[in-house]
Amino acid sequence: MVIKFLLTFVGLSVGIGNVWRFPYLAYSNGGGAFLIPYLIMLFIAEKPMSVCESWTGQYLEMCSYC
Repeated sequence: MVIKFLLTFVGLSVGIGNVWRFPYLAYSNGGGAFLIPYLIMLFIAEKPMSVCESWTGQYLEMCSYC
């Protein structure tokens, strides 16, 4: 059940556009030097927003994007 929840969150937050765009961004912004700050900021910004979205959905007893 937990893996289903996590995969749903990842699918909703990442999207196919970001998967296609990421290699271009990494190449044009310095490769590995871009990757480390990108991942750090991804976890700093994305994790609190995902938790807030989950709490909002639980509080309202419906999906938070409805």
